[in-house]
Amino acid sequence: MRQIFSDAKLQLDLETDGFAQIALLTPEDCRELLDFHESLAPENEEGFYTSIWSSNREYREKVDRKLKSILLPGVNQLLDRYKPVFANFMVKRAAENSHLGLHQDWTFVDESQFVALNCWVPLVDTHVGNGPLRIVKRSNTFPNVIRGRNIRSPYDPIQEQIRQKYMTDLIVPAGTAIIFDERMLHDSEPNTSDQDRVAVSIVMVPREAEMQHYLRREGVENQVDILKVDSGFFTENGLFDNLDHLKADRQVDYTFKGISEDEFAKMYHKANPEMNPIAKFFVKLFS
Repeated sequence: MRQIFSDAKLQLDLETDGFAQIALLTPEDCRELLDFHESLAPENEEGFYTSIWSSNREYREKVDRKLKSILLPGVNQLLDRYKPVFANFMVKRAAENSHLGLHQDWTFVDESQFVALNCWVPLVDTHVGNGPLRIVKRSNTFPNVIRGRNIRSPYDPIQEQIRQKYMTDLIVPAGTAIIFDERMLHDSEPNTSDQDRVAVSIVMVPREAEMQHYLRREGVENQVDILKVDSGFFTENGLFDNLDHLKADRQVDYTFKGISEDEFAKMYHKANPEMNPIAKFFVKLFS
């Protein structure tokens, strides 16, 4: 892994746990972004919603520009030679249907050579009741899988078991960035508080890395296209847009294979030996 953070402690945290956290935005920054979000009065923002999902290109691009203007000065100081992909709001309404299912973010670079990062920052204090970010610790070290548009996750068949047994809450105050490896499995529970939980995020990749997008086209079962893209691709093209007019740079074979709970448990305890039931018993016994 090449140097990612300018700060040695943040680098060690990322290498050890797959994420690092640090105060990034001031209270004034948070207030400005909350006011900006309210001023946009986005449509169809119910339950859990992210601005990159919007069908309105002008809205996606406006959010991207504003958030980058606030986030990048601080993020660029933290990271060593990284560039932005896109920035977006991630809104969890105060509603029972506001959960975000377990997932890994899309693949943005060749992950055999580079590490893509998600810098996630809540604009309000997070707590157990308003749906904080949750991760599967060190899941960025699990065997890598293809992730992209119309591509099913191998973790889908056991999503509920993972969510019930293996999640870690990351509870942080407003303005604190959680910067995590895009391969990290994560989710969030419903926001049962009386206040919306608004967060922002920005995807960052190494400057020298070529951006790419994995796409399984409708009706094609055993092949995934890899498109060469630039940062504008993700705001210019909506999540549900038809991309049949775009040519692939290359293709890779693809076969869906779900992971069993036993297979998952072995991967989890290999990455987190301190969480092994036997190890936990002896720690408790001698503490």
